[in-house]
Amino acid sequence: MSIVGTRWHYDDIYERIKKRDDQGSRGHRYKIVIAPVVDKHGNPVFPARFPAQAIENLKIEQGSFVFGSQYLLDPVPDDQRTFDRKNIRYTRPDDIKSPVCGSTLGLI
Repeated sequence: MSIVGTRWHYDDIYERIKKRDDQGSRGHRYKIVIAPVVDKHGNPVFPARFPAQAIENLKIEQGSFVFGSQYLLDPVPDDQRTFDRKNIRYTRPDDIKSPVCGSTLGLI
């Protein structure tokens, strides 16, 4: 089975497949191929279809989110992020301790 698509969110079906594959006890079950429009150096991967100038025009016309999702297969490209995903931590209010006395903060 092949699944072909575009990334729109970091918790979409493609991310879930990648996570599940990484956690497999019997090795990788999926062959995951990610083919953005440019390589890691920014060179066009399909220059006959998308030359460098066309890629730049698409980026300007579509904006970073749509271009990142549609053509880089990355909903928010690294160079466009305000916050790096690896630095975001999720917590519950009960887990936050007051820096002064070590007790749980009272949230209204």
